[in-house]
Amino acid sequence: MQMRKLCASKIEWKYIYQLIQAIENENIRNYVENQIAWCVVKASRYRFYDYTLKLLTVLMPTVVVVLQQCLDTNDLLAQMAVLGGATVTSASSIFIKFHDKRVLYRNAAEQLKAETLLFITRTGKYKAQDCEERFVLELDRIVKCSNEAWGRIEEEKKEETKEEEAKKEEAED
Repeated sequence: MQMRKLCASKIEWKYIYQLIQAIENENIRNYVENQIAWCVVKASRYRFYDYTLKLLTVLMPTVVVVLQQCLDTNDLLAQMAVLGGATVTSASSIFIKFHDKRVLYRNAAEQLKAETLLFITRTGKYKAQDCEERFVLELDRIVKCSNEAWGRIEEEKKEETKEEEAKKEEAED
Protein backbone atom coordinates (compact mmCIF):
# COMPACT_ATOMS: atom_id res chain seq x y z
CA MET A 1 0.00 0.00 0.00
CA GLN A 2 3.04 2.30 0.20
CA MET A 3 3.05 3.16 -3.51
CA ARG A 4 -0.66 3.81 -3.42
CA LYS A 5 -0.23 6.33 -0.64
CA LEU A 6 1.65 8.56 -3.05
CA CYS A 7 -1.45 9.02 -5.20
CA ALA A 8 -3.96 10.33 -2.68
CA SER A 9 -4.04 12.38 0.48
CA LYS A 10 -2.96 10.88 3.78
CA ILE A 11 -6.35 11.68 5.24
CA GLU A 12 -8.12 9.75 2.51
CA TRP A 13 -5.86 6.70 2.91
CA LYS A 14 -6.29 6.83 6.67
CA TYR A 15 -10.05 6.81 6.24
CA ILE A 16 -9.89 3.95 3.71
CA TYR A 17 -7.61 1.96 6.00
CA GLN A 18 -9.95 2.43 8.99
CA LEU A 19 -12.94 1.53 6.87
CA ILE A 20 -11.33 -1.61 5.51
CA GLN A 21 -10.03 -2.78 8.89
CA ALA A 22 -13.61 -2.87 10.18
CA ILE A 23 -14.43 -5.69 7.75
CA GLU A 24 -14.14 -9.00 9.56
CA ASN A 25 -13.76 -11.39 6.62
CA GLU A 26 -10.16 -11.20 5.40
CA ASN A 27 -10.98 -12.18 1.80
CA ILE A 28 -13.66 -9.51 1.53
CA ARG A 29 -11.33 -7.00 3.22
CA ASN A 30 -8.59 -7.68 0.66
CA TYR A 31 -11.07 -7.48 -2.22
CA VAL A 32 -12.47 -4.15 -1.01
CA GLU A 33 -8.99 -2.75 -0.40
CA ASN A 34 -7.84 -3.70 -3.89
CA GLN A 35 -10.91 -2.30 -5.63
CA ILE A 36 -10.91 1.00 -3.74
CA ALA A 37 -7.15 1.39 -4.09
CA TRP A 38 -7.34 0.71 -7.84
CA CYS A 39 -9.99 3.37 -8.32
CA VAL A 40 -8.29 5.96 -6.11
CA VAL A 41 -4.89 5.46 -7.76
CA LYS A 42 -6.36 5.60 -11.27
CA ALA A 43 -8.37 8.72 -10.42
CA SER A 44 -5.25 10.39 -9.04
CA ARG A 45 -3.22 9.44 -12.09
CA TYR A 46 -5.83 10.74 -14.51
CA ARG A 47 -6.17 13.93 -12.43
CA PHE A 48 -2.43 14.51 -12.90
CA TYR A 49 -2.66 13.87 -16.65
CA ASP A 50 -5.78 16.03 -16.95
CA TYR A 51 -4.25 19.00 -15.12
CA THR A 52 -0.94 18.67 -16.97
CA LEU A 53 -2.68 18.64 -20.33
CA LYS A 54 -4.87 21.60 -19.34
CA LEU A 55 -1.79 23.52 -18.24
CA LEU A 56 -0.07 22.77 -21.54
CA THR A 57 -3.20 23.82 -23.40
CA VAL A 58 -3.12 27.16 -21.62
CA LEU A 59 0.64 27.67 -21.97
CA MET A 60 1.13 26.54 -25.58
CA PRO A 61 -0.48 29.59 -27.23
CA THR A 62 1.84 31.82 -25.22
CA VAL A 63 4.81 29.69 -26.20
CA VAL A 64 3.72 29.90 -29.84
CA VAL A 65 3.62 33.69 -29.74
CA VAL A 66 7.00 33.93 -28.00
CA LEU A 67 8.64 31.44 -30.36
CA GLN A 68 7.24 33.19 -33.41
CA GLN A 69 8.76 36.42 -32.20
CA CYS A 70 12.11 34.75 -31.46
CA LEU A 71 12.31 32.70 -34.66
CA ASP A 72 12.94 34.01 -38.11
CA THR A 73 9.42 34.86 -39.31
CA ASN A 74 10.38 33.83 -42.83
CA ASP A 75 10.91 30.22 -41.72
CA LEU A 76 7.50 28.73 -42.52
CA LEU A 77 8.48 25.23 -41.41
CA ALA A 78 9.36 26.38 -37.89
CA GLN A 79 6.10 28.28 -37.61
CA MET A 80 4.14 25.23 -38.75
CA ALA A 81 5.93 23.02 -36.19
CA VAL A 82 5.16 25.40 -33.33
CA LEU A 83 1.53 25.83 -34.37
CA GLY A 84 1.21 22.08 -34.90
CA GLY A 85 2.44 21.43 -31.37
CA ALA A 86 -0.10 23.85 -29.93
CA THR A 87 -2.88 22.31 -31.99
CA VAL A 88 -1.97 18.76 -30.98
CA THR A 89 -1.86 19.72 -27.31
CA SER A 90 -5.26 21.39 -27.33
CA ALA A 91 -6.87 18.69 -29.48
CA SER A 92 -5.47 15.86 -27.37
CA SER A 93 -7.29 17.15 -24.29
CA ILE A 94 -10.53 16.59 -26.17
CA PHE A 95 -9.72 13.15 -27.55
CA ILE A 96 -7.88 11.53 -24.65
CA LYS A 97 -10.67 12.30 -22.17
CA PHE A 98 -8.55 12.28 -19.03
CA HIS A 99 -11.18 14.30 -17.19
CA ASP A 100 -13.96 11.82 -17.95
CA LYS A 101 -11.82 8.91 -16.81
CA ARG A 102 -10.81 10.73 -13.63
CA VAL A 103 -14.43 11.43 -12.74
CA LEU A 104 -15.38 7.85 -13.53
CA TYR A 105 -12.74 6.33 -11.25
CA ARG A 106 -13.38 8.86 -8.49
CA ASN A 107 -17.10 8.13 -8.62
CA ALA A 108 -16.48 4.37 -8.45
CA ALA A 109 -14.16 4.81 -5.45
CA GLU A 110 -16.76 6.88 -3.62
CA GLN A 111 -19.50 4.35 -4.39
CA LEU A 112 -17.30 1.52 -3.10
CA LYS A 113 -16.54 3.43 0.10
CA ALA A 114 -20.21 4.25 0.65
CA GLU A 115 -21.25 0.63 0.10
CA THR A 116 -18.52 -0.55 2.46
CA LEU A 117 -19.72 1.84 5.13
CA LEU A 118 -23.28 0.52 4.78
CA PHE A 119 -21.96 -3.04 5.07
CA ILE A 120 -19.86 -2.32 8.15
CA THR A 121 -22.69 -0.55 9.95
CA ARG A 122 -25.16 -3.25 8.84
CA THR A 123 -27.66 -0.69 7.62
CA GLY A 124 -30.03 -0.69 4.68
CA LYS A 125 -29.87 -3.84 2.61
CA TYR A 126 -27.15 -5.28 4.88
CA LYS A 127 -29.29 -5.78 8.01
CA ALA A 128 -29.63 -9.54 7.40
CA GLN A 129 -27.13 -12.04 8.76
CA ASP A 130 -26.12 -13.35 5.33
CA CYS A 131 -25.18 -9.96 3.94
CA GLU A 132 -21.58 -10.76 2.91
CA GLU A 133 -22.63 -12.31 -0.39
CA ARG A 134 -24.94 -9.38 -1.11
CA PHE A 135 -22.08 -6.96 -0.35
CA VAL A 136 -19.65 -8.70 -2.70
CA LEU A 137 -22.29 -8.79 -5.44
CA GLU A 138 -22.94 -5.07 -4.98
CA LEU A 139 -19.21 -4.32 -5.19
CA ASP A 140 -19.01 -6.40 -8.36
CA ARG A 141 -21.94 -4.46 -9.81
CA ILE A 142 -20.22 -1.14 -9.10
CA VAL A 143 -16.95 -2.32 -10.64
CA LYS A 144 -18.78 -3.75 -13.66
CA CYS A 145 -20.67 -0.49 -14.25
CA SER A 146 -17.41 1.43 -13.95
CA ASN A 147 -15.70 -0.86 -16.46
CA GLU A 148 -18.61 -0.55 -18.89
CA ALA A 149 -18.53 3.24 -18.62
CA TRP A 150 -14.77 3.19 -19.21
CA GLY A 151 -15.37 1.07 -22.32
CA ARG A 152 -17.93 3.60 -23.58
CA ILE A 153 -15.41 6.41 -23.11
CA GLU A 154 -12.82 4.47 -25.10
CA GLU A 155 -15.35 3.75 -27.86
CA GLU A 156 -16.30 7.43 -28.05
CA LYS A 157 -12.63 8.30 -28.27
CA LYS A 158 -12.15 5.86 -31.16
CA GLU A 159 -15.21 7.19 -32.99
CA GLU A 160 -14.06 10.79 -32.59
CA THR A 161 -10.60 9.86 -33.86
CA LYS A 162 -12.12 8.17 -36.92
CA GLU A 163 -14.30 11.22 -37.58
CA GLU A 164 -11.27 13.51 -37.39
CA GLU A 165 -9.31 11.26 -39.75
CA ALA A 166 -12.23 11.26 -42.19
CA LYS A 167 -12.38 15.07 -42.06
CA LYS A 168 -8.64 15.29 -42.72
CA GLU A 169 -8.95 12.93 -45.72
CA GLU A 170 -11.83 15.02 -47.10
CA ALA A 171 -9.80 18.21 -46.64
CA GLU A 172 -6.84 16.66 -48.47
CA ASP A 173 -9.01 15.63 -51.44
